[in-house]
Formats: sequence, C-alpha cells, structure tokens
Amino acid sequence: MSASIYGKVYVDRANYADGHEVRYRFRICNLSEMPLNFSQNYKTECPMLLTEWIFGMMFVKSLDTGMVSCSVTLKRNDLMKSPVNASICAKFSCIKYGTLYYTKTFERNEMLPSDEMRELIPEIVQFSTMESSMDVDVILYIQKCHSDDYMYAARRVNFDKLLLSKM
Repeated sequence: MSASIYGKVYVDRANYADGHEVRYRFRICNLSEMPLNFSQNYKTECPMLLTEWIFGMMFVKSLDTGMVSCSVTLKRNDLMKSPVNASICAKFSCIKYGTLYYTKTFERNEMLPSDEMRELIPEIVQFSTMESSMDVDVILYIQKCHSDDYMYAARRVNFDKLLLSKM
C-alpha cells in the first residue's frame, strides 16, 4: 500500500519574458505507508515553443536508517527540436510546526525531446522525528523557449533567491 496525498494538489502557473513556471503544493499524510508516488503532466502552452513535460516524485523510507528520501524525475515529452533549460526547486516542511526539513534546487540545460533529468534528494528527514506527514512545494521552471541569452542570464542570477522567496 502507498501513502496518500491529503486533499487537493494546488497548482499555480506563471509566464515570464524568458520562460514558464508551474508550482505544485501538496500534503503527504500517513508516511508510514511508503512508497508514495506523485506525477503530473505539464504543458507550457508557450506560443513560441510548446513543450510538454512529465514530472514525478517517489518518496521512500530506508529500512536501515529510517530516513525519508525522494527521487525526482522530469522528462521532456514533446517533438519540438529546440533545446530549453529546466530547473526544479523542491521544499519539504513539517505540517505541525512549519519547520523546513530540506530544500533542493537543480537544473539541466539544453534539454531536447525525450531528455530526462533524474535527481535523488537523500535523507530529507528522519522518519521517527516526524508527525507522519509533511508539506511538499515544487517549482518547475522552463527557460529559453522565447528569450535571448541576455534576458536568460539576468533571470538566472536571481533564480534560486526568487524560488525560495516565493515558497
């Protein structure tokens, strides 16, 4: 049996001069029932370069250490031949106290159709110290689909700061 996502998955979208952003926020309840899989499809709906993505997260608990880890995947699932950049910021926090357990940002440049980004976020939190649930916030940012290099560079300088301030 797998753990459950409590209630609604909140989704927010935004378009910028140099790309597109989607945010997912959800709550994981009953973490004792691992593993948990979360997946979403995302279309940028970009008028310049429409790209499609499959985003997934799998939460697992180590039997040896009791630590909760998360495997993250983002796969480009369209046929457009132009490369784009993709970034992911994930934040995990305690529901009861609002305590931040872990934040991780990673990116990949020049993603083409069928390219996939895979990352492991190890040891987010010790399972025994948790209230058996946590909030998860994720931001996907797709860039360089309709911007020049100057705009991209200016945006990238503040990307991590911007993502963390919006969570």
